[in-house]
Amino acid sequence: MNPIALIGAGYGAGHQQVARAVKEGLCEVAPEVPVLTVDYLGFVSPAVRRATVGGHRFLAKHWHAAYGSVYRMTDQWSARQAFRDLETRPGRRQFWRWYAMIRPRLIVFTHPLPLLVATGPVRPDSLCPLAAVVTDYVVHESWVSPHLAAYFVASQEAAACLTAPVIRVTGIPLRKSFWTADSGWELPVPDPQVSPTLLFVTSALAMMGGVIPAVRAILAVLPNHFRVLVVAGADHRLIARLARLRSGDRRLIIAAFRTDIAHLMAASTIIVSKGGAVTLSEALAVARPLIIYRPLPGQERGNAEYLAKHGAAAIADGPAQLKAWLTRLLRERDTRAAMIGAQQALRRPRAALDIARDCLELANGPATANG
Repeated sequence: MNPIALIGAGYGAGHQQVARAVKEGLCEVAPEVPVLTVDYLGFVSPAVRRATVGGHRFLAKHWHAAYGSVYRMTDQWSARQAFRDLETRPGRRQFWRWYAMIRPRLIVFTHPLPLLVATGPVRPDSLCPLAAVVTDYVVHESWVSPHLAAYFVASQEAAACLTAPVIRVTGIPLRKSFWTADSGWELPVPDPQVSPTLLFVTSALAMMGGVIPAVRAILAVLPNHFRVLVVAGADHRLIARLARLRSGDRRLIIAAFRTDIAHLMAASTIIVSKGGAVTLSEALAVARPLIIYRPLPGQERGNAEYLAKHGAAAIADGPAQLKAWLTRLLRERDTRAAMIGAQQALRRPRAALDIARDCLELANGPATANG
């Protein structure tokens, strides 16, 4: 049996997490169907991979203005075929060699770069159905293609930007540990015998800057009985700096990359997070007061503004705003309740299962050419 292929690109952890979540959904609803997860960057040369990934991470952490400029530029230029050809040239030949060898029955994209390759003018006459899981609450132009059988999106606003035979507002697919955060699931109530916890989720791949000033602001505002748990991912320099900060304040708890983030979020009292759509959707799933800290210009800003518009989160662009929002959430029960209510209206923790069922229908349908 030919596999279903889930193809992302490792410019950030979110795209690959979405692919793994959809795979978990497929394994749950159809364990007999083979599923492959593929990182498109494996098709490009090591030099190109290092340059593009390194540049992406540097701008995300140290130069937000340039990051936003690149996002806007590529959003404007992605409609031009000449730009798409230039952007997809590295790895294109290797991608089609892979396709000829594997012959997947369906390809689901969780990053727009391989989507551009598969829907460009250089493609086989006969191609398996193609689908995409848009991994933000907003849509970058590079996701837009007339050759897809289906889009799975996080919001009605995103759906309005796209055209395809099937467009489903499913939410962002989350890992299996979040699926029980559904109607009927009793959200854990923090144990009164245990200190309440503020959870600060940074970047899994050391891409978030400004963490130390944020932690100082948090410690300055929170009552002494609170704990502050910072999940610092793979940022070893940040972990070392946090350890020095902890020597002066034992309320601070430091964690590297964690796989039990669902349990940490459910046990928290307040969540402070980066602006990635996956992490924000995870926070919605457990319905906790949420502050989005320093969202990057571009898709993260779009994600943050979407949730803020619906009352499901607050945005803090610096330590002063973070202090102000924390003070308000701690003092105002009605503000906390309104935010949690908005999150409960938006959350879709079982999106991976919904997407998996639709993907099976696409994969089992008649073979069609996407041209």
